[in-house]
Amino acid sequence: MGAQIAVSESDAAYTVKAELPGIDKDIDVSVDDNVVSISAKAERDKEAKDGERLIRQERYSGVVNRSFSLAADIDDGASSAPCQDGVLLMTLFTKKDAPKKRLQIS
Repeated sequence: MGAQIAVSESDAAYTVKAELPGIDKDIDVSVDDNVVSISAKAERDKEAKDGERLIRQERYSGVVNRSFSLAADIDDGASSAPCQDGVLLMTLFTKKDAPKKRLQIS
């Protein structure tokens, strides 16, 4: 199971779109200053329908973990992260007083 993540930036917030196929409920998002971590777990069973005899059963389970750093600290109190149909769409507002962090290239 894989996840596709896209991050875009505006003046006030980051938008993170994480496609998590087959996952709608078992998602954990944590924010620590400017580090965002997404963890999701999927468990799927294929079962026989009524009136069918079970010949074979497949079970799938998997875990996705992604962490990434952003250039500014996140205001986790103002941010939101709704998930619908396996797509997590986070709006991560930046702290107003936090300067953007830049790395010095040597």
